Amino acid sequence: MLQPLRRVPTNLILGSLGVGKTTLIRSLLAQVPEGERWAVLVNEFGEIGIDAALIGNVDRVREVAGGCMCCAAGVSTQVAVAQLLREVRPDRLLIEPSGLGHPSGIVDLLRAPPLAAGIDLRAIIGLIDPREYSETRWRDSALYREQITLPDVLLLSKVDLASDAQIREVRGFLDQLYPPKQIIAQGGIDPAWMDLCNTLPAAGIVTPRFASANTGLDVAPDAAPEPDYGRHEQVVDGVAACGWRWPPEQGFSRPRLARLLASLGKAGDMGAIRRVKGVLRTGKDWQVFNATVDGVTTEDIAWRRDSRLEVIAEAGASPDWTRIELMLEACRVDTDYD
Repeated sequence: MLQPLRRVPTNLILGSLGVGKTTLIRSLLAQVPEGERWAVLVNEFGEIGIDAALIGNVDRVREVAGGCMCCAAGVSTQVAVAQLLREVRPDRLLIEPSGLGHPSGIVDLLRAPPLAAGIDLRAIIGLIDPREYSETRWRDSALYREQITLPDVLLLSKVDLASDAQIREVRGFLDQLYPPKQIIAQGGIDPAWMDLCNTLPAAGIVTPRFASANTGLDVAPDAAPEPDYGRHEQVVDGVAACGWRWPPEQGFSRPRLARLLASLGKAGDMGAIRRVKGVLRTGKDWQVFNATVDGVTTEDIAWRRDSRLEVIAEAGASPDWTRIELMLEACRVDTDYD
């Protein structure tokens, strides 16, 4: 059993293939404070690993090859992390997932037993090449969305190869993301950013953001306060909306939700419903649910803050919100994920 002396500050370095993750890690390792020992865990999708060799220092670098470290290589990841913590006893752990692996699953792996006992997950660092961004790729690639959605700090890489128009386009897109990033920057990383709070909730508590120092770089403004858990109704300009928000530990049955949302999407006797959309936790995963008259579509999402659902209808024919709430209650299930 993993029994570390303390929880080790840990950072994920995310980004697509070739975006510069290994180069960033090498740069960070060149700035390790005197007297500290850092370790690196590298995940390569193929059986033959290259990045560990590029990073060097075999005593403090481990490699997990042969698939995504949270899926096919999940057990290997647990073993590699445990060995690093036990044998190296690092002051910090850097993890570089494969550009082909889903990072939300890695976050789940690190935050669940047994690894949670030894891991103190700090800011997630993401890299994005402005030349690779497009609305089509954002819309069509769930993996690409995760690599941009999960990070707390986003760095624009290879900007010397991008045009001014490409940089402006991606900056405009990133500035509109919600939740906003703590830092969006280009031209390198300040190692102090690595100790910013990871903004994913722990045990149902939303971790507060650190106030960023005046670095002269763009820092996203604070978001509006989140609504309380529970039900929220409003009517504006002839449109009625009712939304629900649950803490992140609350789980839902995926089949029950699909049946319920399909019935709401078809309206029936529920009133003139225009839209039903939600982000809800089903098991260990979160999914986007979108219900229309054509049925219910679902999609995996990297969101880990809470579960939430909203129904919008014509104000003059509002559904019975209490009835819908009771149906949602019937979809709730216990979960063993912490």
